This record gives sequence, structure tokens and C-alpha cells, in this order.
Amino acid sequence: MKQIFTFAVYLLLSATVATQPLAAAERVDEALLEELTGMVPNPDRKLEDLEALYVQMFDSLTRRLSSKTELDRTQSQANLKAMVIHVGKPGKEAQAKVFCSAIAKQLENKDYPIAGRHILIRGLGSVGGSDCVPTLVSVVGAGDPIESDLARMSLQQIPGDDANQALVGLIKAPAAEPNAVLGLIDSLSARGEESMVTALAPFLDNSNPEIAAAAATALGRVGGGAATKALGSARSRAAGEKAQEVIELALLDIAYQRGIDGDRAGAAKIFQVLGQQTKSSAVRIAAMYGLARSNPRAADAIVIEAVRSKDPRTRSAGISATTMVPSRKLSDGLATMLLTESKQTQQQILNALATKGDISVQEKVLEFLEQVEGKDLELEVGAIRALGALGSVSVIELLLQKAISRTSQISDAARFSLSELKGQEIAQTIEFHARQGETPEIRAVAIGLFMRNRDRTGLTRVMDFAAESDGDVSAAAMSVLRQLAGDDEFRKLLDLMVAGKLQVLPVLTSICGRTENPDLLTGEIITYLRGTDNLRYQTFLLGLLPILGSSRGLSIIVENIEVGKKTYDPAVKALSRWPDQRALPEMLAVLKRQHDDRATASAMVRGIAHLIEASKDSMNLENRVRFVTEAFEVSPNPRERILLLGVMSDLPHEKISSIVEDMLKDRFVGNAAANAAAGLCESMIESNPDSARALASILATGTYNSLIRGRGKAVLSQLDGKAGKEL
Repeated sequence: MKQIFTFAVYLLLSATVATQPLAAAERVDEALLEELTGMVPNPDRKLEDLEALYVQMFDSLTRRLSSKTELDRTQSQANLKAMVIHVGKPGKEAQAKVFCSAIAKQLENKDYPIAGRHILIRGLGSVGGSDCVPTLVSVVGAGDPIESDLARMSLQQIPGDDANQALVGLIKAPAAEPNAVLGLIDSLSARGEESMVTALAPFLDNSNPEIAAAAATALGRVGGGAATKALGSARSRAAGEKAQEVIELALLDIAYQRGIDGDRAGAAKIFQVLGQQTKSSAVRIAAMYGLARSNPRAADAIVIEAVRSKDPRTRSAGISATTMVPSRKLSDGLATMLLTESKQTQQQILNALATKGDISVQEKVLEFLEQVEGKDLELEVGAIRALGALGSVSVIELLLQKAISRTSQISDAARFSLSELKGQEIAQTIEFHARQGETPEIRAVAIGLFMRNRDRTGLTRVMDFAAESDGDVSAAAMSVLRQLAGDDEFRKLLDLMVAGKLQVLPVLTSICGRTENPDLLTGEIITYLRGTDNLRYQTFLLGLLPILGSSRGLSIIVENIEVGKKTYDPAVKALSRWPDQRALPEMLAVLKRQHDDRATASAMVRGIAHLIEASKDSMNLENRVRFVTEAFEVSPNPRERILLLGVMSDLPHEKISSIVEDMLKDRFVGNAAANAAAGLCESMIESNPDSARALASILATGTYNSLIRGRGKAVLSQLDGKAGKEL
């Protein structure tokens, strides 16, 4: 037994001794780490001491980087990245140089954990200068493909000729693997310097097609005259259309970049050569669009050739490109094709002609319209819309005829086209047809367009149209006036109403809704109210007063609520629709006088309920309660009481609470009272907990629906919780 115990102690001591170096290795000087990551700066630190400290920290983190615990590994990697980020900040150039020297020494340790090596190699690219180039070159040539690629990308980031020469030297190395060459080509192009062209150009003739294609793409990214010349020369030597297309795409990249840089002439030259010589339809289309944008007048030939192409895609692209080229020859050619091409192409041509807006092709579009009229609805509509875009006075009469078509698509297209036409001559022609159109329907369409290109003085003429006896003409004018008429036209429109033009009523309503002078219009209305005995007009005019909301209008409405007066009913209706609380005393007074008249009482209660609800933010609680309770007292009708109970739920007041509690027993309004009580007790939890508890208790134990009982119980629970907190 003693021997066993002695052996156990020996094992324990051995394990302790074995773990001590590990624990020591895993310890990191946290203060130093905070300094090297920039968390706690040390202004007294000497530059010559830093390299040893960086190496010390790298060594300290080594064991953690190899730890079996993921948290240790992740934390160590984060620490290394933080060191890199700190040294890479502006103003740390001297410190970065020391840091790079420490990294170079650390990378000599082949046993340094892979994750840490990768972070440090990438770090050289983000913080290093020319002094880091030899280290990265050695890593590229060390043979590890991943580290080699990381070092190559870091070299790509370092500015200066040293990095340029290093990359060029690496790509010229005879033993370079194809994948490595591809990466180096990408790095050289990413640096974007014309000096890279000399190194890249030889690879255009590489036997490996992937490398040759990468070189062409890279030269396209570098751009400039030397790259253009190298690509142009290689294009003539390229074996096969695929290889030639890759080079042409690179040349397109250069042309696009020249256009962006403002060299439109240089861009156009490349586009023109490619468009004329390429065998690739994709390149031809791209070159055509590029030339049309950079030099539209030089694009005629290439666009015409594309339009005439038998390839549907090329022809479609050519038709689209015509919209960028201001050439009548092109427009005429397109219009001629209208009569011979397929329907899909015809539609595209019509759209292109509409976009170009070249009036010279109008006759051919008219000829095409005549050909498809009544035979193909879609093409007929397209031709009509194209005519509108061309903008000629001579098509107005035709479009007006089309605008009254019974086929809605044709009518809509013609009206749209008419609305697109602009100019003084157009306006005069429209006015002629508005006055003397062949039929009332045509006049109506022209009147609808009359105000285009005119100022408000044109409304005088529209008012004349509105006064005409023909219904179509008058209605068209009223439609215009409804949108545009204002206070200045109000009196004349009232005259039209008195003259029997009832179509004017919506126009008057619209003006009242948008006026900025309600008092002015109220005065006009009062004048006409007193000057007419026609009940229909009086009813309408009284209905306008609540829209205007003028105090004088409210007084006139109240004056007309006189028993036996024929304007009694419309005045009651107008008062019930008054938009603000000024009408509450008047509504209540009428309700008290006429509470036996069910129609009047119902209208007043509706008005009172609406205004009480709308005046939450503009009237104090006491006044709102007063109006509601007084209205309730003189409203025995259940329907009216239900309306008033609906607003009582938002009035947390003892008087309201008492009314609601009494009404809970009423079999006619009990449900409405229960809803009001639920809202009341919820709103009185803070202001009047005793009343809230009384109402909630009734609801929670009463024979109400589950929702009402639930709301009552919730209030009781909230009150009990509140009481517990106070204790």
C-alpha cells in the first residue's frame, strides 16, 4: 500500500513539472501586448527596443496559436491582427519598418504556426515598404503554394519600383508554374502602371491559352497607348476567333476607360476599328454602342450595317443604337423597314423612331398606320404613339379622330400622343378644334388639352366652353376647371350653377377644398344664398360652408335652422358636418331645442360625437365632458346614446364614470356601455384608481363577453400590482 502511494505522488509531481514550461510559455505580457496593439501607448518606448519586443511577443503567442483550445487560437490571431493594424496607421512608418524586420526573422522559423505565418505575410503587404520586398520574394520562391500566393498579393500592395521589379523578376523566372504566372499577371495589372506593359506583353503569345487570355485582360486593365499597341499587334497574330475575341474585349476596356477619362476621340477610334473588323457579334455590338456614345456622327455606317444584319440579336441592337445617332439617313432606313419586317421588329422600330423624334419619317409612319389599321391593334397603337412623339401639327386631326375611338387602347394612345405635342403652333391648332371641331366629341377631346402650353388666362376661354349647351363640350370644360379653376373663377361658376349647369357643382366643391381665402368664398356663397329661392342650390351652397369653415358661414347655417323654413334640413346637415369645435355650442343648442325631432337629434349627436373625438388635443377635459353629458341627458334614444358612449371611453372623469356605470344595466345600450367602461377603467388607473377598480370589478364579474371580462380582470391585476409596489 505504501509503495502504491509513493508511486502516485511521483506521477503527480512529474505531471506538475511537465506542465510548468507550457504554462510559462502560454503566459503573455498583457501590458506589453496592450502597448504593441496601441491600446495603451508608451511614449517613452525607444525605437531600437521595439524589434526585440516584437519578437518576444511573437514567441509568447506561438504556443497559444497551437493550442487545442479554439478560444486561445482565436484570441492569438486577433492579437496579431491588432498589432498589424496598429503599425499600419499613418505616422507609424518608422515603427512599421522595425515591425517588418521582426516579421522577417519570425518567418525564418518554419515551425511557426501556419495561421500566424499567414497573418504576418498578409501584414507585410498592408504595413511594409521596399525593405519588406526581399522577405516576400523569398516566401514566394519557398515553394508553399498558399504562402507564395499570400506573399505575391502582399507584394502587389507595396508601392514603389522595388515591388514592381520584384514582381517582374518573379514572372520572368523560367520555373514559374502556370498558376503562379496567372497570379503574377493579375498583380501586375492591379498595380495599373504602364511600365508593366513590357512585362505583360510577351505573355500574349503564350502557348497556354489561359495565360494568354489573362495577359490580354491585364493589359486592358492597365490601359494606355503602349497596352493598346501591344493588344492591337497581338490581335493580328491571334490564332482562332476565341483568342481574338479575348484581345478585343481588352481593347474595349481601354476604349471605355478613355471615354470616362474624357478622351472621346481616342475611344471612338478603337470602337470604330473593332466594329468594322471583328468577327465576334458580342464585340461588334459593344463597339457599336461605344461609338454611338463617343462619336454619334461617326457611327452611321456601323449602325446601318447592324440594322441590316440577318442576325436577330445584332439587328435588334442596331435598332436600339439608332436612338443615339442623330442621322436622318438612319431614321429613313428604319421607317422603310417598317413595311417589310416581322411584327416584333416593327414594334422595336416604332419605339426607336418615337425616341429619335425625327419628323422627316412622319409620312412613312402614317403609311404604316394605314396598312395596319383595323388589322393589328398592337401595331396600330404603336404607330399612334410614335406619331405623337414626332410632334407634327399635321397629325392632330388624325389623332383627334383616333381619340374618340370606341377601342379603348386606340383612344388612350391617341390622347396620350396629343398630350405629348408641344409648341405654340400645336396650341393654336388645338384651340381651333376646341372651338370648331367636326363633332362635339372631338371638341371635348381638344378642350381637355386646351390648357397645355397656356397660362391661367386661358381659363376664360374654358369658362366659355363650360357655358355651352352641348353636354360633351361642357363636361370636358368642367373637367379642366375642376383641376385648374380657382377663387377668381368662383363667382362666374356660381352664375353657371344658377343658370342650370349642374355639372359645375363638383368644380365649386374642388375650389372650396383648395382655396386659401375661405372668408372671400363664404361671402360669395352668402350673396347667392340670399339671392335664390331654389332649394337645390341652397342645399348645395349650405353644404359648401363646412368645407370652408369660416365663422361667418357657421352663423349663416345656424340662421337657417328655423322650424318651418325650407332650408332647415340642409342647414342641420351642414351644421352636423362642421369641422371644428366652434360648432359644439350650436349643435348642443339645436339638440336641446329639437330633441323630439329624431332626424335632427341624430344629426346633432353624430356631429357632437365626432367633434368631441376630434378635439382631444384642442379642448380641455372638463369642456368635453360638459358637452357629452349635456347631450346625453337630452338624448333618450338608444342609437344616439350608443354614439355618445363611444366617445366616453376616452374621457376619464367621475361624471362620465357614473353615467357609464348606470348604463351598464340598460338592456338597450349595455354592450356599448361595457366597451366604454373598459376603456374608462384602463385610462383611470393612474388618475382615479378607486373609480377604475369599481368599474373593473363590475366588468370582471358580470355577464359580459370574455373580451370585456378579460379587460376588467387585467385592470384589477394592474391595480393590485401597483398597490403592492406602494406597500
